[in-house]
Amino acid sequence: MVNDGQWHKLKIILRGRIMSVSFDGVERKVDTKTKSNIRLKKPLYLGGVESPGATHQLTLPSQMWAGMLGYNYVGCISELLLNGSPVNLTEKIEEQISRASGTIEYGCYKKADRYCAKDSCGLGLCYEGWNRFICNCENTGYIGGRCEKNAVTFQFNGSQSVKISLPSPSTTQSEEIRIRFKTLSPNATLFVTSNEKNEDGLHLSIVNSTLRLNIKIGENDRLVSIASRNVSNGVWHNTRIIRQVKQLFFWDDLDQQTVVALIGTEPSLEVKYIEIGLSSKYPGKGFKGKMQQMKFNNREYLTDHISPSENKYIKSTATILHEPSVVIGTVSFRKPESFVKHPFNVTNRLIRLELSLKTEERSGLLLYRESDGDSDAFALEIVDGQVYFTFQHKTVKYLVQLKKSDLPRPINNVVWQQIRVDCTWQFNRVMVRLEVGNYSNTKTFDLKESGDTLGENPGRLYVGGVESRMYALPSRIFKTTMGYVGCLAQLEINGISFNLTRQSLKKNGFIVEGCRN
Repeated sequence: MVNDGQWHKLKIILRGRIMSVSFDGVERKVDTKTKSNIRLKKPLYLGGVESPGATHQLTLPSQMWAGMLGYNYVGCISELLLNGSPVNLTEKIEEQISRASGTIEYGCYKKADRYCAKDSCGLGLCYEGWNRFICNCENTGYIGGRCEKNAVTFQFNGSQSVKISLPSPSTTQSEEIRIRFKTLSPNATLFVTSNEKNEDGLHLSIVNSTLRLNIKIGENDRLVSIASRNVSNGVWHNTRIIRQVKQLFFWDDLDQQTVVALIGTEPSLEVKYIEIGLSSKYPGKGFKGKMQQMKFNNREYLTDHISPSENKYIKSTATILHEPSVVIGTVSFRKPESFVKHPFNVTNRLIRLELSLKTEERSGLLLYRESDGDSDAFALEIVDGQVYFTFQHKTVKYLVQLKKSDLPRPINNVVWQQIRVDCTWQFNRVMVRLEVGNYSNTKTFDLKESGDTLGENPGRLYVGGVESRMYALPSRIFKTTMGYVGCLAQLEINGISFNLTRQSLKKNGFIVEGCRN
């Protein structure tokens, strides 16, 4: 057992064709059957390799399973010798520590025995790791290191698809596929892999409401039924599949593992193209429903954050939905006098905020960043069923709004809806984008007064309302005269999540955890 938290010694010696591997004194020799001596001209990677991406791929041997799947080493390494000469690891990583953002540290010590707490992973599962906890978000509608962010939902109508063309073919002996979906269709294609050389590939589909995986590598074409329960019942299902040469591992919704032997299968699979939801190889079997968290070899493909350099590799006609199916970290503001006050300071020229809400009220103050005279202020509110974002620079107010006619449904229709605001300063110009679900309004303002005072002084953030006296102030930048009544969740500003029940300076009024009528 290697992952027992104890020191182990690994020694590898290559002499001609014979490779000797010794682990904790137990030695094994292998004939590599190579015809020439080994040549090492490229850099040596220690602890892992660069993360796989759509536009950047590090060419790795197909036999290197962990590297191809994107799993890097977590733990301690010491006493590295190359050809009998010690390598000064301290000197080698000095430059990389700053770039690694705290992921490389000097020394080796276990900081604590347990890292998983009750709320470490939200609705996900928490596992103990080396000086960390590990969250498994597969059975939730969330992603992120703590299962704290809504997974992007892609909706397919049977003729839509997501197509990925890898920059260069990937040849592997081990693959891992994860996918989360819900549908009512008894027959559909979930995803297909292919290449330009042959007919090899993977085809995961729904046939008669059960999952089927077709694996074709070389001369062998194997059809595997990997689920007996109904997956066409309109609820979310999670599937995880791993192939390791001639073994197939499958995990269902209940995390039960099934192992299938792939007799006669060739070891290596080449992948150049990945098609999700629909494939030209299987016309007429397009997927109708929703998908999240589709990963192939630890690379996320169902995302709305595709960089410009990746656009030529990823093409999508599916509809992106920004609506949380289940909401965690929720609080209820029961009365309009209720509010929460947080310390808040913006230290750059960007405001990016997100929150989810559910209410039946037509008006209410959601957020207010108070100005102390030297720093800017902003407010997010509902006014007669419309969504307003106002910011104040110096003495001038700027407004972006989404009217009732701009929205497909009322903001106060008692279903969860997500609001996003991006506010970016550039010299004396500000661009503001206000989103509710998939609907948005973007405006650019030329500031009438010069000077960049955003975030120069600590401020206070009010959530759900303000002190009663502040509604009567002539200088207020918000229009509503009452606090918010309803449920709020997943408040995040500039990447920082706010716990509305634990991080506050002051709680006023009736505020409870959970979403209650």
